Parts: sequence; structure tokens; C-alpha cells
Amino acid sequence: VEIIFSIVAVYLLLFVLWKNRNDKKIFFGALWFFILLLPVVQLVRFSNILAADRFTYLAYIGIVYPFGFWVKKFYGHSAKVIRGMTVIVGIAVTILLLYQTHERCKVWKNNTTLWNDVHEKYPDTLNK
Repeated sequence: VEIIFSIVAVYLLLFVLWKNRNDKKIFFGALWFFILLLPVVQLVRFSNILAADRFTYLAYIGIVYPFGFWVKKFYGHSAKVIRGMTVIVGIAVTILLLYQTHERCKVWKNNTTLWNDVHEKYPDTLNK
């Protein structure tokens, strides 16, 4: 599921960048996202950390940054409809993130579940 979501997110980001290539806010947000994502994907190696997903929190600011301007821009047009849609989308995203957090917390239940998850995802790393 994470791989499919990641592929869709990258293609969606590239599509939005292409369609809005002259918008400086989107370029800044994408640049912010990709630069701060480097420690996570470890193209540039900073340490021997297996998975540094905690560093993605700062990177997501780059994705959310342009959306803030879009929401502000749309609020000026049809306030009731756009505000209602924004609330609905916000609630849907919040529910999705709550579900994902709940599922991820099961991995962090104890040391056994955590290291079993690591072993499932990276079977070669524990044998070194």
C-alpha cells in the first residue's frame, strides 16, 4: 500500500509541477519537499539509519505550502461551496491519517513487533 501511495504521490506531484511550472510558490514547495526528503531516501547518506521516516514531517511542509495559497484564492470566489468542500476534504484527510497512524502504532507496540516489521521489510539488514 505504501509503495502504491508513494508512486501515485510522486506522479501527482510531477503533474502539478508540470501544469504550474511558472508558479514560484509551487516550485518553492516542490524544491523544499525534495531537498528535505534527501535524508529519508538516503541518496545522500547522513548516517547508518535504516529508515528515517521521521524526517518527512518537515518535507511535507513543501507539499502543503502551495495548497494554502490555493485555498485562500478559492475562498474569495464562492465562499460557502469552497469552505464546505475544504472542510469535507480536511475531515477526509484527517480520517485517513488517523487510520494510517493507528495502523503504524501497531508496529510500535513493543520491541518484538517493531523488529519483526523491520525484518519483514528489510530481511538482509539483520543478517549483517
